Amino acid sequence: MTEAYILIANHIKKTLPWVKFIDKFNDQMLTIEDEIDFALPAVFIELGRVIWKTTGPTTQKGDGQIRIHLVQETYGNSHVGSKTQDRIMNMMDRYKELHKALQGLQCSAYFSALDRIESEEDEIYGPVNVFIQTYATVLFEDTERPTDYESLENIRVAIDIRQDYIEDKPKNPGNTLGYSA
Repeated sequence: MTEAYILIANHIKKTLPWVKFIDKFNDQMLTIEDEIDFALPAVFIELGRVIWKTTGPTTQKGDGQIRIHLVQETYGNSHVGSKTQDRIMNMMDRYKELHKALQGLQCSAYFSALDRIESEEDEIYGPVNVFIQTYATVLFEDTERPTDYESLENIRVAIDIRQDYIEDKPKNPGNTLGYSA
């Protein structure tokens, strides 16, 4: 699961330059009212519950969820005609950009294509707004495969581009483009 975290974090860093801080989720929002000790916008990656099945002597695969927390500054009023309406719309566009970067993201050695199954706006924590997107995936783990963290920096992940994500009418969902490591 560590590899999935590193690969997702690196992908966000490379594809979304407006993200200023990426970290593993650790209930950072509980202390946000005291002090924000990270740059905004920030992304926190939460590795959720995984139901594992043994597939070999040293291998397992598991159905799991990965929750992505996007934390942004709250700009005030969002009503039509407000002076901060453009900032609010930009903030909402970032939710969509983050989803576009993650939907279908995969690395065949570590996890299957991410598929968003839920999204929610969390409570407002003082000066920030938190939007959470939950993705389903299948994780793969091999206890005999050494983790080389430096090489993870260079692994290319693929985006599973399906016609039904691009157009309104569904096409053959088995058609994919891209590459996987």
